[in-house]
This record gives sequence, structure tokens and C-alpha cells, in this order.
Amino acid sequence: MNPAQQKAAELIEKFKDYAYANTRQDDYSFGRQLQYNAKQCAIIAVDEILEAIDWHDHETPNKEIDFWQEVKKELTI
Repeated sequence: MNPAQQKAAELIEKFKDYAYANTRQDDYSFGRQLQYNAKQCAIIAVDEILEAIDWHDHETPNKEIDFWQEVKKELTI
């Protein structure tokens, strides 16, 4: 697993405690819904991180931005 994949998985795990899933569903559907909700939370967090990084177009490529964009890519797969 590359660092971006690892960070994406880590974020999803962190948000699972806060992601709501309908408890009337069977265990499989519940798990899938919980995973989806946690992933959406992680995407929102990554978007906020990307907005907070101070970077200007005239600067050389920013490794921090590149990393978080790769994490977002992993989350949207």
C-alpha cells in the first residue's frame, strides 16, 4: 500500500465512529453504508486540508498538495 492509500484508509477508519448508517439494514448493507459515509467524511476533511495549504500558482510544485490530492484520488476510487 502506498502512503496515499494508507492515509486514505486511515482517514476512513477514523471517521467510522462518526458516520451514521441505518441500523435496520442487514449487516452487509450496514457495513457498506458505514464505509460510504466514513469515506464521504474523509473526502470533506481532505478538501478542507487542500484549501488550507498556503500555495501560489507561481511556486514550484508543492509536495504537500500533491500528497493530499493523491489521498483524495484514493478516496474517490
